[in-house]
Amino acid sequence: MANLRNERKFRNYISALVATFKTGEALENFTQQGLLAVHNHIQNKVGNLPPCLNQCSQNGGDINRWCVTCISWRQELENFIPRGVRRNWQDTASWCWPNGAKEIAEVFVFKFPGQGNRNINLKDLSTIFNVWNRCKQFQRPVVNLLEILKESRNELAHNNANMKLSNAKKTLIFQQINNVVSHPDIQQTIHNHADFLQTLHELENGELFMEDFERALHAIGLQNAEIETRLNDLSSTVNETNRKMLTHIFCLSVFIVILVFAVLFKEPPAYIAQQIIRLNNMPMQATMDPINERMSKMTLSSQAGKL
Repeated sequence: MANLRNERKFRNYISALVATFKTGEALENFTQQGLLAVHNHIQNKVGNLPPCLNQCSQNGGDINRWCVTCISWRQELENFIPRGVRRNWQDTASWCWPNGAKEIAEVFVFKFPGQGNRNINLKDLSTIFNVWNRCKQFQRPVVNLLEILKESRNELAHNNANMKLSNAKKTLIFQQINNVVSHPDIQQTIHNHADFLQTLHELENGELFMEDFERALHAIGLQNAEIETRLNDLSSTVNETNRKMLTHIFCLSVFIVILVFAVLFKEPPAYIAQQIIRLNNMPMQATMDPINERMSKMTLSSQAGKL
């Protein structure tokens, strides 16, 4: 375990994870500007229509029988959806579309059937890619650049169970990030672009600070929250045995993350668990109970060893 503290591949993993998280934050403004351009275009096209009083997408049934406002906005939004991309309009909140650019983001985000409307995080790379890829306002060159980075991010977040990353892969990910954020259309939308590039440079060189530690925990917490959401969505389609198995896997993954961070940052495991919950306001307290129990046993063992 002592070797883990100086494990370069582990620090590579954390540096790359934090860098992708920071990149998502940096791209939020570009995404919002694109959505605002779409919203303004439609607003100017349809003019001031009466507000929807029926929540048409939820209660209107046949989309051709919606109110004039929802029909007009849906028809204009369809013009921004690439050919071949299908949209389940009943899973949207059509009556909210005229209210602002953020309200139309849901139209361009993939959702599982029955998932309904959720808070859309425009700082998450996967969500950002969804919006760019499914909205014609965003040009293909930038979409293609982000897709390459998104695939690396997904591999980093979901497939790297040992939380290690080679120097070559780390260099590749940081190059992919630079390709995206240095695109002329994107660069001008990133506040303090030079400072952002300097931050990336420091991360690539392995300069990690407590802020980065917290960001990594936050990113992992978001992934755990996503897992919980999917478990809830699947609860009606899987049997109890399968659901318990998925929950057990979730518990085990969180426990491993806590243990690794405890070793790296020389903090008690219970403290790391508390930080994950604090930073992300993590639900599933019942799921965390067996983890907390293990943390308590480890803490007691550690204290006994010092006596």
